[in-house]
Amino acid sequence: MRQKEPLLLGIDIGTSGGRALLFEPTGRPVAQASRPWAPHLPRPEWAELDAEAVWKALGLLLQELAGRVPLHRVAGVGISAQLTTLLLDATGGPVLPAIPWLDRRAAAEAAHLQREVGQGRLAEVAGRRAAPERPAAVLRWIQRHEPAAWERTASISTVKDFLVLRLTGKLATDEPHASYSLLFDVGKKCWDAGLCGLADVPPSRLPDVLPSPAVVGKIRESVARETGLPAGIPVVAGGPDGTLATLGAGLTTPGMAADVAGTTDVVFACLARPRIDPTGGLVTNAHACPGRWVLGGPTTTTGGALTWFAEHVAGTTDFAALDREAAEIAPGSDGLLCLPALVGERTPLWDPQARGAFVGLTLGHRRGHLTRALLEGGACVVRRVVQAIVRLGERVEEVRLVGGAAGSDLWAQIKADVLGLPIRRMPVREASALGAAILAAVGAGLFPDVPAAARAMPGVGELIPPRAEHRARYDEVFAAFDRVSAALRSAGRIP
Repeated sequence: MRQKEPLLLGIDIGTSGGRALLFEPTGRPVAQASRPWAPHLPRPEWAELDAEAVWKALGLLLQELAGRVPLHRVAGVGISAQLTTLLLDATGGPVLPAIPWLDRRAAAEAAHLQREVGQGRLAEVAGRRAAPERPAAVLRWIQRHEPAAWERTASISTVKDFLVLRLTGKLATDEPHASYSLLFDVGKKCWDAGLCGLADVPPSRLPDVLPSPAVVGKIRESVARETGLPAGIPVVAGGPDGTLATLGAGLTTPGMAADVAGTTDVVFACLARPRIDPTGGLVTNAHACPGRWVLGGPTTTTGGALTWFAEHVAGTTDFAALDREAAEIAPGSDGLLCLPALVGERTPLWDPQARGAFVGLTLGHRRGHLTRALLEGGACVVRRVVQAIVRLGERVEEVRLVGGAAGSDLWAQIKADVLGLPIRRMPVREASALGAAILAAVGAGLFPDVPAAARAMPGVGELIPPRAEHRARYDEVFAAFDRVSAALRSAGRIP
């Protein structure tokens, strides 16, 4: 390691823990630290995150990093985080615990907004449909059920913005985070007065919106003394973890898509202009790369279903062994299909009542068949999103693959075969932190813009072409997957 070379700090605040990584300007990681946590689940379908506890955890992450690499070499800081809604008082302190994306308490408010605003306007302006995790729905819930907290609220924020505020003393949010709010015009990239009025959210309580690589502020002297970070270095606006993971995959060029494969697959294509899905099935966001948008969205429990199967059915979490068994099974799993929607469907179906299933089981099926059917079902979920993107007139010529589930050689090849597209598996698995570091590198002046940094830092990746001999079989599998999925959704649910 070259001791005088500047480093970029990429911080990723996830659902199950936080990570802090130091990267060279080449994108090579040189040190990392992680700490686990879990959201508090006070009631069924509720989830909460203690923002102050996250701030303390960040301090511990930085202390751990400082024990490995001198932090005086850090030239810039970027933060990626899960989607949250956080209310701040006039002093910048949290009014209530943060409400993360997996909370479902605002389902009634989301349904009301959907009816009140109408799908046409939501799609045209906000670029999506209403859902319980959207900040507009969460804020309506707080107005109804926590009026005293709402009265104390001076600013509407996120956990990521709260951390930037603590580091710099300045509050702002980024364009991709604002895009998720149901209060933001994704085409014009500004808060929409009409949507704010319908949600009873005063625009005065909303933060300034900046492009993701914009510098919000610089590390304060007091923070430098506490953490070891150099005072005066820039902290950029950052963005949501899924969006920054696509940036960590190098997604800046139209015609390219990214699949962030983890507990769920987040699939986005890069656009040169905003494209709106009038059904609201696909999400349109401002991208972390200025002048670009992304189209797609988060899916269902793809990797999560495999983990559930390994822990509760297969009796082993040796995923390499499960992969070897699945590799012995022919494409199509001898007629066995898996629908991995264990917690409902998101993009592009948005059916929270959908459930998972194995369909077509026979006495001849073994554990390897079930594993392969899970992998194929996850690939079909990704194809469904890519197919919806293409139907809107956008092109997808290559899919960049990142995330924890990208480590499976078999699953990567199955995705290429099911999609009929080349998959480029990128070398850095912690893609959200790398995306944050790419933004930090631009904010620090090491690159002139995001595309230049995204060409230099993610690496080349391994190209996995689709196998022509499996195309016809996987077209049949996908058609059956779609038919069975529609049939189960229309047949009703078992109470």
